[in-house]
Amino acid sequence: YRFKKVGELRYLTLTFPPLPQDTEWFSIIEECDMNCMAVYGICLDPEINEEINTCFSDIDKGKLAEAISRFEILRQDIIPESNPMLGSVYLNLISLYNDTDQPAKAESLIVEFNKLLVPFKQEFIKLLGK
Repeated sequence: YRFKKVGELRYLTLTFPPLPQDTEWFSIIEECDMNCMAVYGICLDPEINEEINTCFSDIDKGKLAEAISRFEILRQDIIPESNPMLGSVYLNLISLYNDTDQPAKAESLIVEFNKLLVPFKQEFIKLLGK
């Protein structure tokens, strides 16, 4: 399918063989030269997913302080460094701190994130532009 305009949505269903029961996350990476699809760190933990959905709901409602608080709990207490969702949490926190005029906190998180061993860290750093 070739998209006809910016913002056009298409829904698709991907079917895979069953994953091992202890799988915490997986990625979908299409290896090609141009316009490749990559979805890094699809989290299979329902607790983490529910909390992240709540964070985004807070953002949608303009409750940025609540979203920051929830993301901070995820960053500090819930998501292990081995889970790429931690990179997403850092990315969102950095953005929220910048959006709420707290650049020192954002910069501190960038320094902290650079020291972590999060899977796909370089992809998150590219998204940060740092």
